[in-house]
Amino acid sequence: MYSPHAWYAQSKLANLLFSQELDARLHAKGVSANAVNPGAVQGELLRWSKAAASSRAAPLSPLFDAVERALLAFYWPEEVGGLSVAYAALAGPMLGHAGAHGKYFVPVAREWPASTLDGHARNVTLQRGLWSFTEELLASKGFGVD
Repeated sequence: MYSPHAWYAQSKLANLLFSQELDARLHAKGVSANAVNPGAVQGELLRWSKAAASSRAAPLSPLFDAVERALLAFYWPEEVGGLSVAYAALAGPMLGHAGAHGKYFVPVAREWPASTLDGHARNVTLQRGLWSFTEELLASKGFGVD
C-alpha cells in the first residue's frame, strides 16, 4: 500500500545512502559528497501539493487555506532553506580544510551527528546495493555507466 510518509522517508534515506557511497568512491580524488535536508521550506513543492489536494477536495479549500497559513509560520523562507546546501558545499574551503565527506546536513547549516542516524543510514551494504541498483537501472534505460 502506498504511504506518502513512508515513501518520503525512503527518499531521504536513499539520498543519504547514495551520497555516502558517492563520497566513498570519489574521496581519493579529492571530491566530497554530502546529503542535505533543507527542512520545511515555503517553496514551489508546497504550492503544488496544495493545488493537488485542493483539486480533489474543492469544498474543503477554505480549511486547506487556514491550515496552510498556520503551517507556513513554521516553515523556512526559501532563502534560509538554501543556507544548509550552501554550507555543505562551501564550509570546508571557507574554514581552511578539505570539507565534509559523506555527512548529513540539516537546517540551518548544521551537521547531523552520524552516531544518531538510524542504522540503515550507516549501512555500507545498503549504500553499495543502492549504487548497484542505480547502475543497473541506468544501463537498462540505455545510459552508459562507467
